[in-house]
Amino acid sequence: MRIARESSMTLPFEVPSGARELTVNFWMRVGHDDFSHSPEENAKFVFTWLNHLGETEEVILHSGAEGAGDILRPSIRLPAGQYQSPNAQISLYTIDAVGRYNIDSFFIEASIGPSGFSIEPEQTNASVCEPNRITISMLDADGNVINDFEGIIDISTSTSHGNWSMVSPNGRLTAGWPDIGRASYQFEASDQGRVELLLSNEHAETLTVRVDERDGPTRLVSQSIRYAENTFVLAYPENHKRDVIAYRGHEITLSVVKRDEISGECGIAESYQADDVELRLAMQSGDTMAKTPVFIIDGQSYEIGSAFQNVPVTFTNGVAQFQLFTRDVGRFTLSARDQSKAFSSETLLGDSGDLLSRPFALWLNIPENPAALSHSGEVFNAAGSDFHLQAAAVGWQASDDLDNDGVADGHAVPGSRTRAYLGDNALLHSFSKEGHPASVQLKAQSMIPLIVSHHDLTGDVILEDFENGYLSSANIRYSNIGVMEIEAHIYGGSYLGADSVTTNKIQGRSGAIGRFIPSYFSISETEVIPACPDAGFSHLNQDFSVKANLRAMNAQGRVLDVYEGSFAKLDDEHRGQVNFQAAGLPGRLLKDTETLVFNQGHAPYRGVLRLQRSAAPDGPWRDVQLGINIQDDDGVGIKPSQLNLDLDTDNGSDYDHFLLGISDFYFSRLNLPDAHGPENRDLFSQLQIESWQGNSFQLNHKDSCSQLARGDIQYVQSGALSIDSNRTVSVGAGNSTASFRSLEQAFVNFVGGDAGQVFSAPGLGNRGLVEVDIDLANYPWLQFDWNQDGEYSDSRLPRAHFRFGATRGHDRVVYWRESLP
Repeated sequence: MRIARESSMTLPFEVPSGARELTVNFWMRVGHDDFSHSPEENAKFVFTWLNHLGETEEVILHSGAEGAGDILRPSIRLPAGQYQSPNAQISLYTIDAVGRYNIDSFFIEASIGPSGFSIEPEQTNASVCEPNRITISMLDADGNVINDFEGIIDISTSTSHGNWSMVSPNGRLTAGWPDIGRASYQFEASDQGRVELLLSNEHAETLTVRVDERDGPTRLVSQSIRYAENTFVLAYPENHKRDVIAYRGHEITLSVVKRDEISGECGIAESYQADDVELRLAMQSGDTMAKTPVFIIDGQSYEIGSAFQNVPVTFTNGVAQFQLFTRDVGRFTLSARDQSKAFSSETLLGDSGDLLSRPFALWLNIPENPAALSHSGEVFNAAGSDFHLQAAAVGWQASDDLDNDGVADGHAVPGSRTRAYLGDNALLHSFSKEGHPASVQLKAQSMIPLIVSHHDLTGDVILEDFENGYLSSANIRYSNIGVMEIEAHIYGGSYLGADSVTTNKIQGRSGAIGRFIPSYFSISETEVIPACPDAGFSHLNQDFSVKANLRAMNAQGRVLDVYEGSFAKLDDEHRGQVNFQAAGLPGRLLKDTETLVFNQGHAPYRGVLRLQRSAAPDGPWRDVQLGINIQDDDGVGIKPSQLNLDLDTDNGSDYDHFLLGISDFYFSRLNLPDAHGPENRDLFSQLQIESWQGNSFQLNHKDSCSQLARGDIQYVQSGALSIDSNRTVSVGAGNSTASFRSLEQAFVNFVGGDAGQVFSAPGLGNRGLVEVDIDLANYPWLQFDWNQDGEYSDSRLPRAHFRFGATRGHDRVVYWRESLP
């Protein structure tokens, strides 16, 4: 675009959610008129924007008459909070004088900061005796964790009590004075946007945690957290910790922890005895479970809902154990309560904080997939064409997780041929129906041939709206050939706020899918090269050449760069077929040799063809259409829409060949009739190429390309003309030397169909005979039925006689003519 004298350009745009600093980049060229002249002395080019107060800010990009033709690349920073949002606008304009500025490659970048936090206490009813784990995550506008956040946050408690410490150091925690509840944390990239801190508080009180982004607008206050001197504490097995998987039992230890009123020491209240407590499992807002979770206590199952209910949990020395068994997905809080006040004057409370019941794995199935494992495996589908995929979120089975690590056996290893079968696992009905609906991302990885950079999966690669945990799509495409597998992961990298380690365990792989083959072949740059290219014809039975460029394509028209080597099922080593037909001459177009080797989906085709003679002279055949059709060993051919020639090879009316080109063809022969003349004059012979013209053979004036090897011409008296001195023959007491219109070291060339053979005069009184034999074994297009046996394949011409000293015909021949069928 161009901006000329006292003109402007205004660009409104929408600021993305979470954007902080904006950077405006573009390319500009300075000049006047055709940019070969300078702007006027007082010309200016200005960039402006409206700040958050509605005031105009400006930057002068160029001023004055200098720099005609110069190319500039401005990069203008709009500081965070110093522009209107979400609807912003910028302007470019010239002022004061004549100037012209060319603008291109305009783009705006935004640094994205967090739109919010999540503050997740492990327990909302915590003990003054134990640190409470607090997980803080940086979230974008869609609720996903910002994995590359590296800012600073400030943390405080509402009561100004508590001490902060770290679980496993990545970034840097700076704590305040003891027991003031304040700290700051510097995120590192290795945190991946999430940090776990410990908040210890010796005060029996209820507080909240506040998090502020330093130098940023984002802040959040947590839910209330109660610290008590007597409380229930929930603990989890070391191998599973808080990783709850649907259909895998999760062991939970429920303890009563107290602080001694006199000594202040903390420990398990071993004197606590109870045969039942109240338990509940409350779902997080927006999440539901189609199947109610159960607690398994002493082998008995108890369904637990969102209301407290008595459960026969038996405590021994202050400790009880039971198993949580979830049968669906979602976020929830598990709480325990004892209102009996038999142990304490206050109600005993304890909870798990936010827990998540997650899928064990993602099941993938490809109906009718032969699962080929080599280049010769059974064909599944054409590259780029739709195929059917089934997916499901499934629960845990012990036989699928022999090492009990929460990952389906073999599904974390690309290309593994030993994997847990997930098709009989329970479906998780609430998957993708959560408060923040989950979705699944599909990626393809080539297996055979293995090309790490090839993914090539298109269509429904983000799966949403599962029904009862199951989804079926017929809109999946793999855009290359060979064998691949599909891997499935949770889209966005976080399942309902879970960290990346937990989320990455939810995965699945399809196993080998294939074999995929090309959708079609594209043909271009075709050429027919006749034996006589300048004249545009070939003789019947004479070799001529054809050229074409072939490309293996997918359904979207992309070249398949893997179609080569063993995966190329079309070549010149007897794989596939390249067939040719001549319009109106069925079965007569034969292929002698060809070269065809695919490299990265491309192949130049070079073929040597010949149009076969009929049993008797026919033609001439002019403007013969020559068609090609291709089929590799998998049955893939030229794209039907490219076919443009109907040669009726399929007995239908549709086009069945691609037009290579057109050419003329002649049924021809070489003729050398006898001749005689006086010995004092040169004797002209008629060594000519004649072609059938419908009712007789006539000199082919177009043929200025044929050659005879000199070794195939032999003078009986001297020998083959490959020895140049043999052109001279003794006649009487003299000599006669043959000359030709165009003679090369190895060949006699024809010009206008005639070799121009002339024998020089041997001189008066030198009478005699020159006899000529010509071998046509290597020239099947010039052979003829000279012996009248019905076969037009005589490999030698009748011996020709050239007599010096004769001026009359044979006394015994009254009438002589050529006899033709």
